[in-house]
Amino acid sequence: MLTAKAVTVLLHSLVKTLSPTGTSNKGADKVQIYLSIDDTDNQDRPGSGQLAEMLSNELRQAQMSQSCSNISRHQLFFHESIPYTSHNSSMCFSAEILDHRLDDIIQFAQQFLKKASAPGSDPGLCVAAMGQE
Repeated sequence: MLTAKAVTVLLHSLVKTLSPTGTSNKGADKVQIYLSIDDTDNQDRPGSGQLAEMLSNELRQAQMSQSCSNISRHQLFFHESIPYTSHNSSMCFSAEILDHRLDDIIQFAQQFLKKASAPGSDPGLCVAAMGQE
């Protein structure tokens, strides 16, 4: 399991930021999810934005999602007690998936981050599904 990270993201404003106007889930078997990653890099390796883009591409290539949104950057709290590499921000994108694939996608993302994150980093993954509690 990946270690849990405290990520301050207000899902309501995140949904407003990422959801295209007029989009709806067509068919009861599809759900829109939001995947956010943070703290995957170090000074010598690609940043979390590049890894989010790679993860998005790999989800499509593995046919786990038909479409993924652009990557958005979310500024996190700056404080001297919170270590960060450069800007202390998380990266997020949305994807439309078949609802029965949610657990598979979470496991896929976990394995991706384990392989792709920089040594010594402390990667975090947050997945939120619209309409599910």
